[in-house]
Amino acid sequence: MTIEEFMSEFTKQMEKKNILVLTGAGISTPSGIKDFRGANGIYKDAEDGISILTSGYLEEHPEEFYRFYRKYILTSDDIKPNLAHEVLADLENDGYIRALYTQNIDGLHQAAGSKNVIELHGGTSFSCINCKKEYSYDEVKNMDFVPHCTECGSLIRPNIVFYNESYKPGVLDQADNDFMYAKTLLIIGTGLEIYPIRVLVHHFIETMHLARFNGKDKKLFLINMGPTSIDGFKEDVIKYDGDVMDFARSLKKYRDEKNK
Repeated sequence: MTIEEFMSEFTKQMEKKNILVLTGAGISTPSGIKDFRGANGIYKDAEDGISILTSGYLEEHPEEFYRFYRKYILTSDDIKPNLAHEVLADLENDGYIRALYTQNIDGLHQAAGSKNVIELHGGTSFSCINCKKEYSYDEVKNMDFVPHCTECGSLIRPNIVFYNESYKPGVLDQADNDFMYAKTLLIIGTGLEIYPIRVLVHHFIETMHLARFNGKDKKLFLINMGPTSIDGFKEDVIKYDGDVMDFARSLKKYRDEKNK
């Protein structure tokens, strides 16, 4: 499917509003952030990355953990939101987007102006593992190589969901409700390999089938360069297998022309 064909379908559905957005690393790679599992991703450089990103590894090997975290995640201050982040913020401001769920921990959606952002895997803040005092990204970046709490001296951890941890209480219940009642699901830049997210998307596909049975119209749009775990649902998924920036530029053009 070409980007023109994809946009023709999406813009017609978009006008029905009530859009739910789910983003992954692919929306942030144009900003200069490495993804995790891609051809040039973090796990190609650091094959033990999944083992490192656990709470136990942080506590047992803090220096090795922060060597990895500072190299791959506490990155350049020059990284900014790109056009894809910006057009999604504009769509939310225009009243099209119900909520934006992201697997990313870079904070770029908020920096672009999106407000109803649900960070499934955490964000850019940190906290003490003992007294829970909160620290910002900039504070931790400028601390000692292995940061310790200024109040109690304990180790500081990023406020992300480690691989051995569950999502925050209530997050999946909220997501399940949003995925059930959204008119449109727009997925950008993720292969949908993580189990809870994949299940939520499958639930949305089930509600699409029910909606069709009841004479209603729900649609799923997917933008990802490469395969995803839902590629087998071809009759249910409208997919553009290409660059997210093609979509961002096309959507900006559509919005600019509509607002003339």
